[in-house]
Amino acid sequence: MYKFMSTGLLCLFFASVFAQTETTDSIKSLEVEEVIINASRQGLSLDDIPQKVEIISKTAIAAVPNENLAEALKRVANIDIIQYPGVSASVGMRGFSPSAHSRSYTLILLNGKPMGTCNIAAIDPEMIESIEVVKGPYSMLYGTDAMGGIINIITKKDFSQTSGSASISVGSNGKFNTSARVFGKLTDKSKLILGFSHRQQMKDYRIGGNNLLEMNKKQLAILDEASFNDVMKNSTFSTNQINGSYIQSIAKSWTVSAEAIYFIANDIETPGNYWGSAGQSKKDIERFNFYLPITQKSERNSFEISPYFTLENTANYSDNSDTGYVSLDTKVSEYGLKLNDSYSFGKLKCMLGGDWDMYDYNSDRYSSKTLNINPYKPDNRNSKLGVLLNLHILESI
Repeated sequence: MYKFMSTGLLCLFFASVFAQTETTDSIKSLEVEEVIINASRQGLSLDDIPQKVEIISKTAIAAVPNENLAEALKRVANIDIIQYPGVSASVGMRGFSPSAHSRSYTLILLNGKPMGTCNIAAIDPEMIESIEVVKGPYSMLYGTDAMGGIINIITKKDFSQTSGSASISVGSNGKFNTSARVFGKLTDKSKLILGFSHRQQMKDYRIGGNNLLEMNKKQLAILDEASFNDVMKNSTFSTNQINGSYIQSIAKSWTVSAEAIYFIANDIETPGNYWGSAGQSKKDIERFNFYLPITQKSERNSFEISPYFTLENTANYSDNSDTGYVSLDTKVSEYGLKLNDSYSFGKLKCMLGGDWDMYDYNSDRYSSKTLNINPYKPDNRNSKLGVLLNLHILESI
């Protein structure tokens, strides 16, 4: 009897020791860097944001095949994206459907300032450090364009060493991509980053022909079996982007930055549809972004004033022949000034902000090289002036 009890106690003792050892080995404590949401305009931590926020890292973007921001977002974010051949895509959230021809109430930002385009297929992911996807109305901070939500693109600015990188990749359908980046410190008070990327598809793609998943007859019939594995004519493209950022410390806690992006893509082929009811054509896209933020940061105060200017010009041709003419030429410019001044008082964070934004849309439509006809929509200008006060109680302190 005693022998049995002793054996049982020994078993329980070693079992408890083993369980404690397993618990100690399997549970690890990892310190994760605090995530700051720039789209909040107050630099709040993720725990203090009431909206649904997705943070997409540079690693997550690089882990999926992507030719542009649209290709990346539709694979890593739970949002609505409509995409067409010919470098054209837009995004929608919270019931606001995406539209390739008008503003879709999902605001695209670059470091908290307007990106100047609704076409996320014309944004190269090479310059992106992370993406903040904020779902839900943010109109109080950014106006009516943010009724569905915000996509805020964060570019890399914090670099302590001078370094560079370059890459070349090839793929199916004649894809050829190159990119190069140089960044680092010029002096103790100045930093510079320069980037270039070129993306090209030199052959027309095949409809479903490179799909590794087999399809049954019903699925093929739905997609039109005759078109499966056939060539989608007039679907090649070539895009180029140059971006640069210069950061200069001008005084204690004061910094001035200049950031510019130039995107150009000529002779982008647009295939219409497979059956020929919509004709083959081509288009040119040219976009320029410039930002000049001046910031001051201290322990309790954060101040930023940022003028910005963006211009996007899209020329759509009548057809893809040598005699084709520009049938629709659109110019969209956005410019203005953003002001943020935040103070922290213990658990209370107060932000005083001011915005002046100007949106200009102009278009010309032609039925021949010289004959101007009525546009699809009239030229218009939208001017916004706003002052806001935001108080936030920090729960994460």
